[in-house]
Amino acid sequence: MDSVIAEASVAKTMLYRHFETKELLIAAALQKIDEQFRVDLRQFLADASTDPLGQLLASFDFLES
Repeated sequence: MDSVIAEASVAKTMLYRHFETKELLIAAALQKIDEQFRVDLRQFLADASTDPLGQLLASFDFLES
């Protein structure tokens, strides 16, 4: 947690006010990564095709990239 506090340039009390444990901080970070992944995937599929089959096939292109 000390390196996170140093990297984020926040006070220890501020970090612990939002995240009481390392596990909660990690869970929040993973949730944010997952949300962004889903947004990026939806946008990629929407740009790739309007056809459901085309979108399904494009999902493999997204995962490959």
